[in-house]
Amino acid sequence: MKGVSTVVIIILLILISISLVGALYIWSTNATFDIFPEEDIEQKYQRSRACISLEDINGTAGEAVIRNCGFVPLTDIGFYIDNSLIGFSYPTVLNPNEEIVVIFDPVSGEHSYYAISDLAETPLMTSSN
Repeated sequence: MKGVSTVVIIILLILISISLVGALYIWSTNATFDIFPEEDIEQKYQRSRACISLEDINGTAGEAVIRNCGFVPLTDIGFYIDNSLIGFSYPTVLNPNEEIVVIFDPVSGEHSYYAISDLAETPLMTSSN
């Protein structure tokens, strides 16, 4: 009775091992998840260095100053009065220590103001005129 050649057995064992390692790799990438994705860490770091502030709000004159008081550039800037976005030509990027003056229709009475960006937001401020 003839048996299987030793060379054939070794080749079969190598092929089985390679296929098992491949299957294990595919299973492990699908079964596990990234606990600390790099994007989240980078975004948290950026948020920790970001700051936006509202200065010199004058509702009767219709002006407010938004300043980047942080260390990173801010984008997607918006200014709100009573939860309504004020249409204004906001800059694409507000670099650190830069400010913009937002011009809006004068308002009287008590109103709430706040500003937002991609990484920071101001607290809600209430002012009476």
